Amino acid sequence: MIRRLTPRLASIFFACTFFVGVLSSTASLRAQNKLSTKWEELTAQDFRQAIQQAKGTCLLPFGILEKHGPHLPLGTDLLNVRYASLQATSHEYAVVFPEYYFGQIFEAKHEPGTIAYSMELQLRLLHGLKASAITWMCGGWRP
Repeated sequence: MIRRLTPRLASIFFACTFFVGVLSSTASLRAQNKLSTKWEELTAQDFRQAIQQAKGTCLLPFGILEKHGPHLPLGTDLLNVRYASLQATSHEYAVVFPEYYFGQIFEAKHEPGTIAYSMELQLRLLHGLKASAITWMCGGWRP
């Protein structure tokens, strides 16, 4: 549930939705969309079909685990942006990556429950993800 949209969450949301193209009609989407939009719910065969149906569009909602005051969960950033991403797929089909908590929050790393990764590790993870995506999109997984 989105409780409030801070400037930080807004920037994450807009960065995520940048990857969504022109919205198609919801009615026609529901008629053609029988595949899950959640990556982790797809079988390998369904994944191939999903990537084709999405025309290669995958959304990578990411957030970090950090303190958000005494009343909000540590994963608030990701919970909000993943919710927004999944809602966007009701307008245009896309495949939504599973939870991706790899981010930087060095200023709050001393808070209980916060996980802060180095910039080097974050970039290595994203480069690895990009290399895998190029393989999937360019047919590296052909039967």
